[in-house]
Amino acid sequence: MMRDAEQDDIPVAFPFAKLRWPDKIVPGPSPFTMEERDQILSYFRAKRWKVGGFNDTKPHYPYYAFLYTLFFTGMRPSEAVAARVGNLNLNARTLQVERSRHLGEEAAPKTPRARRAVRLTQSNAGVLEPLIELKAQPGDYLFKSVWGAPIDAANFYDLFRDAQRALSISPLRDLYSAKDTYISLALTNGVSLTWLSEQTGVAITTIMKHYGRFIHSSQADDIEMSKIEAKTVQLGHRDGHRKRSRKEKPLFPLGKVASPTGFEPVLPT
Repeated sequence: MMRDAEQDDIPVAFPFAKLRWPDKIVPGPSPFTMEERDQILSYFRAKRWKVGGFNDTKPHYPYYAFLYTLFFTGMRPSEAVAARVGNLNLNARTLQVERSRHLGEEAAPKTPRARRAVRLTQSNAGVLEPLIELKAQPGDYLFKSVWGAPIDAANFYDLFRDAQRALSISPLRDLYSAKDTYISLALTNGVSLTWLSEQTGVAITTIMKHYGRFIHSSQADDIEMSKIEAKTVQLGHRDGHRKRSRKEKPLFPLGKVASPTGFEPVLPT
């Protein structure tokens, strides 16, 4: 209605200017610890999956490689499931993000920033190399299910949840926690925010808003707290001159204070 009125040059105003929607509840990041991450990866590496007959099971390496890549690149699950063989450059150790896949439909990445080249660690490149089959084509999906189709992130979440239950990991987390784990560990280890933003396709302001608390490390906190609790302060110049120390003055010195005598305060002499 508003659109049609504007197209007909009818003066209109936004009818809901004073309407206030309740704040949306957005869960915060919930990263795994390194130990939990490694337990989950070991589970998928050794797990045998049911295919075909009742007792017909076999390991499926692409599931492990898919999850390993999520944990060690910070990619979104929808980006990883859409990756093609032609997007992987083992020599340069990069994985190009060109599209995303959700509920069987493919589209452009979530944001323009998300269209990027993801850097791979040497170990991650080694994990991905066996996925390139002898007669692979550039358009083939990189990560396939046990049925040979591209991995469906929604179905893979069920396997991911079952792994956490089998390992008694609590609380249960979704696949996006792999990205949370990557970013939180990177920040804790002092990775550059600019580099991390380019790697994950997430703006620096968004990283600071949702993951800023992980920049703090116990070692850094101990150093800063020791400065606050210090009994002495160092005086000197930055050019290497000899420093001297003195006792730190109290924040609110108790000098001469007025003492009440009768109705008027009298300063001590």
